[in-house]
Amino acid sequence: YMAQAKHVGKVVLSLPEADVTPEPVPRNSVPVSADATYVLTGGFGGFGLAVMDWLVEHGARNLIVVSRSGPSSNAARAAVERLRSQGITVADLAADVADEQQLLSALRSVTATLPPIRGVMHMAMVMDNTTISGMTPERMRKVMTPKIQGAWNLHSFTKNMDLDFFVLFSSITSFLGVPGQSNYVAANAFLDSLAVYRRTCGLPALAISWGAVGDAGYVFENPDVLQKLSQSGVKPQPIRTLLRTMEEMLRRDAVHAGAGLVEWAKVSTRCHILTLPRFSHLIAAASQEPGGASDTGIVERVLTAAPEQRQQVLQSYVREELAKVLGASSSSLDFEQPMVSLGMDSLMAVALVNRIRTELGVEVSPNKFMEGISSAGMAAHVIEKLELSTNA
Repeated sequence: YMAQAKHVGKVVLSLPEADVTPEPVPRNSVPVSADATYVLTGGFGGFGLAVMDWLVEHGARNLIVVSRSGPSSNAARAAVERLRSQGITVADLAADVADEQQLLSALRSVTATLPPIRGVMHMAMVMDNTTISGMTPERMRKVMTPKIQGAWNLHSFTKNMDLDFFVLFSSITSFLGVPGQSNYVAANAFLDSLAVYRRTCGLPALAISWGAVGDAGYVFENPDVLQKLSQSGVKPQPIRTLLRTMEEMLRRDAVHAGAGLVEWAKVSTRCHILTLPRFSHLIAAASQEPGGASDTGIVERVLTAAPEQRQQVLQSYVREELAKVLGASSSSLDFEQPMVSLGMDSLMAVALVNRIRTELGVEVSPNKFMEGISSAGMAAHVIEKLELSTNA
């Protein structure tokens, strides 16, 4: 209201009650109970073992862990023994989560003696990387079936249960894309959509698009994969950090969210997200961080354009940046009007000055915006300063 200069004089907020006592918004607790059972698929991998510990730390006492081979590794067997020694019930079931009858038979064999199931963690995964030209139906099924069919089987089995959460372990690749992993990307995209579908059915669901895990799991066990991810801008994070993120997502009742440490400026140079408005604010923010890559693209476009076209190129840039600062669509603004007439205030002027300084390396006084200048006039002013600094 104030930013659009619709007020006269001061703005006063009056409270109708004589005594108002502010109280903090209650913080939702993680929905884990000792009087419930939790199902984990793929739970004997490095990430899965950490999730088991996380559940126990938050009060879980009954776990059902489903995997094709059971606790086959030394680490998995040691984890199961340790939890059982603490009085935790761990039912390790050797079953294929993608085989509906096998899964249901295995679950029904133990659920009769356990408390009701109140949560699901679907972590099953298989990797088989190859290029599109080398992809076969068999390789697609190998990777997609555990995630897709397994998730659907769990959905079907629990849809009439009173669950507190249904967490699907997806991957950051589902929205960044990774060469050689089309089968894996497609499988994770299904999980993301299933979470949304379950919510439309009134069922709990959370799909987490995980980034790189730095101290356990598939990426940790495959240094070449870890190196490729790091080079592309996806940095590894400790499991404990990622689990705290999951905890916050459950508290916020999120449906689908990413969790990872991403260098957006670097990622934008290696995949298609540079052209997607959905991620433009992340890339712009990254360019303003210390050590971030600045947007030299606009500078090059201006200086390499013909002299008669430079004004138009930079004017388009100024208009887009102005729209971002105003929080409006560029198509809804009349750029022939002075910027102050569009709702520009002094704080917005400072924000736009910072953008121009960071992305163009040009200093502009905030007062310039408040003098009634239009976007065309600002573009001409910036071009003049940009050319002078470049020639100098």
